[in-house]
Amino acid sequence: MDNIDKEKIRFSLSAKRNRDSVFKAGESQGKSGSFFVFSHDHEFIIKTMYEDELKVFLNALSSYF
Repeated sequence: MDNIDKEKIRFSLSAKRNRDSVFKAGESQGKSGSFFVFSHDHEFIIKTMYEDELKVFLNALSSYF
């Protein structure tokens, strides 16, 4: 992730720019109660997750890259 520009992340994940998408995503939660939403510019996917899900994700992340 070192080659992702920090300014690009700030722009893409800006709360102000993503506000409408986040509120819409809350209306269509998945079976697990989590929801996915694309950043306003479709560069990133935002997903809510529980702590145990996060641990599994973080453990797998280094292998993924």
